[in-house]
Amino acid sequence: MASKSPTEIRTEALAVTEPIGCHPRELPLSEVVTLRPPPAARKRCLALFAVVAVAFGLDRQTARHWLERENLYSNCSTEERRFLKHGSDDERDALRGSVEALWALAWALELVPSLSWNELCANDFIELFPDLRVGASSQTFAQPARLRDVNELSVATDAAFLLHHCHVASRLEGRSAPNGVPEYAVWNRRRALEWLTGTEEWDEVSLDT
Repeated sequence: MASKSPTEIRTEALAVTEPIGCHPRELPLSEVVTLRPPPAARKRCLALFAVVAVAFGLDRQTARHWLERENLYSNCSTEERRFLKHGSDDERDALRGSVEALWALAWALELVPSLSWNELCANDFIELFPDLRVGASSQTFAQPARLRDVNELSVATDAAFLLHHCHVASRLEGRSAPNGVPEYAVWNRRRALEWLTGTEEWDEVSLDT
């Protein structure tokens, strides 16, 4: 399937955002630079899962040992590796929101059927991942790894950009926020999608609006 133009991507993204109250001003069109290789997306998803598990209470040492055994520790970002060693409670609270980034990556890997902007991630989707408490292997997760069509990923990335802009503008201007998922979920999902469709390292992903 041929890649759609930035204008076509924007039209489809607006069809997603406008029904939930996001009517952005004219913004620069988005264009996918590149897609990460599916195996890299798979490894990033698994590494983020371990970090999120620690944010929700898993022992740090258990997570680190699992990541090292599965050769996934290098797929954690610099900030995540620091958190896995000695992160604060404030960082733990902030990283809990990364479950929404994990949801976006799982959707991109075709592990969950939809990326609805009207509801948060499903409570039971963690069951897709290895059980870190018993040291389950990562080898059965998303094998073979594959990604959704570039056009579908492009529309989702642009929709996340538009929704993030609307949330920020609404907050700064004292207006009601768009309906649907809250800003932290939009931010985290956008971060995952921008990483997936770009070239920046996870900690350096630009989330300007």
